[in-house]
Amino acid sequence: EGPLRLGVIATICPYLAPYLLPAAAAALPKAPLVLVEDLTGALIADLLEGKLDAAIVATAPERERIETIDLYDEPFWLIVGAQEAQPAAPVAGADIEADRLLLLSDGHCLRDQALDLCGTTPPAGRLGDLRAASLETILHLVAAGYGVTLAPQLAVDSWKGRPGVRALPMAAGAARRARLVFRRDTARKPAMKALAQAIRDNLPPGLGARQS
Repeated sequence: EGPLRLGVIATICPYLAPYLLPAAAAALPKAPLVLVEDLTGALIADLLEGKLDAAIVATAPERERIETIDLYDEPFWLIVGAQEAQPAAPVAGADIEADRLLLLSDGHCLRDQALDLCGTTPPAGRLGDLRAASLETILHLVAAGYGVTLAPQLAVDSWKGRPGVRALPMAAGAARRARLVFRRDTARKPAMKALAQAIRDNLPPGLGARQS
């Protein structure tokens, strides 16, 4: 019982929240969520220091004190400007022009995942100097013709109907895995398992729920 302090990375929180919040309220009525949105590194540090009870991240923390429950696999999509020539879909990461790839600022795991998927390094010049802290900013840059970007499924779903951009499916395997992480010695492990199952049971179509 009592508030459950849950950290969520910034590229998941605003898009998962519409499903997460009502699901958690129903599954854990005596443990209302207190959300903290931040970068992965900060969330893991707060978790280990006891400032958070759990976190939802998209990487696998290699810490002995942390336990992980896989939640879902989330495909990536290539986001291009509406006026751009449409590449053949599904798009392979190697086919994306590295010098046109718009990235989030350092510290976002999505930045590193995009670079790994495309097999490239950060672009130089004008795009290399860009510093965007949110996917929403990147979306506006794509619509304005600055370049292209990779976005996860939940973000793409929230952008449906937005003018100026199109979403193209990526080749099979282009995805990230969302995980619920918590301290191995927590006394609230039943609540963690209930929260994980509530999230899995309330995901929208297009995501691959991971069952324990």
